[in-house]
Amino acid sequence: MIVGEKGIGKKEQKIIKGKMMKHISKNDVINLIEQNQNLVDFGTAEDAVSTLHIKKAEDFLGLPFTDSYKWFLNHYTGGSICGDEIFSLYEGFDYYDSYNFNTDIAYSGDIVYHHIIKLKNKLRTDKQLFMFHSDIDGEFFFDYTKYENNECPIYIYWSEDESMFYAQNFLEFLYKRIKECQ
Repeated sequence: MIVGEKGIGKKEQKIIKGKMMKHISKNDVINLIEQNQNLVDFGTAEDAVSTLHIKKAEDFLGLPFTDSYKWFLNHYTGGSICGDEIFSLYEGFDYYDSYNFNTDIAYSGDIVYHHIIKLKNKLRTDKQLFMFHSDIDGEFFFDYTKYENNECPIYIYWSEDESMFYAQNFLEFLYKRIKECQ
């Protein structure tokens, strides 16, 4: 995509300019989160999603969560960056019962719920796992067609025919989103 097409604004230009970053470590992300508590609202490791629930979600999806996303679930549970929610896992119900039979209930921040709804409505493929929505920047998803070494890149979904690379992995996603909010 060329800057200027389809009315791309300054925020999107910022994203396009910084395609690939240096390797972002967990410590880079932790430090950035600690320095920007006014921009992030994350849970804590005390409220972490259980390993059993993560496994159930992965089995239900037929996709393994990336190592960096599992690290986030274990250390921050879920939360938001500048008011935009990162989809997590809601432990209040069992996937085998609730997701298949009661999709009228909105489990707003649940990554599996969003995946099911998108598939049922034929809005995405089974290899696109959406994990973040921004009213300004659009929807972000893990691209499992490029899953390698327990990680996969994150893309911004623009339209059925157009997506744009955003981050090499979930750590880089967190880092970039926080930096863009500063």
